[in-house]
Amino acid sequence: MDDEDVRRKPKSFKYEVMWERHPELHSFIETNWNGKPKGFSAIEVRDKLKDLSENLYTWDRHTFGNVKKEIKQLAKQLEVLKNVPGRTEPSHLEIKVVDRLVELYHREEILSRQRLRVDWLTYGDNNTKYFQQRASMRRRKNKITALARPDGQLTEDVEQLEGMTNEFYKGL
Repeated sequence: MDDEDVRRKPKSFKYEVMWERHPELHSFIETNWNGKPKGFSAIEVRDKLKDLSENLYTWDRHTFGNVKKEIKQLAKQLEVLKNVPGRTEPSHLEIKVVDRLVELYHREEILSRQRLRVDWLTYGDNNTKYFQQRASMRRRKNKITALARPDGQLTEDVEQLEGMTNEFYKGL
């Protein structure tokens, strides 16, 4: 999802937040908020919010951990399980690892969307250097400069690229 996609989302589009999916979140917040003295002044409310924020940070680290690190570890474990000699079908452990990886990839996607949303809310429509770099990077990443011909050779010739593209879509 690029920056333009965020702008085009209808107002009713709801961004999923990873924490919202956790069944203990609401009780955790309620316990932490109600466990503190009532906050009537702005300073007391600020202190309660600060404490809640710190507790949520700790809860996040304890509950969700480091998603990228866990994905890397599980991917290595899955490779080992797949390379077991005499393996004929996925083992129970392998299925559990794959299921966990699917959940973690989903979390990683949600986190990515959250970061993008925070950036968008922070920088808005500003024509900042940050957004210019993101657009340039995306343009470079998405540009097709070469394709592999049926004989395996790469071609960068524009006419051949156009012909190969047309043939590909005609074949669909």
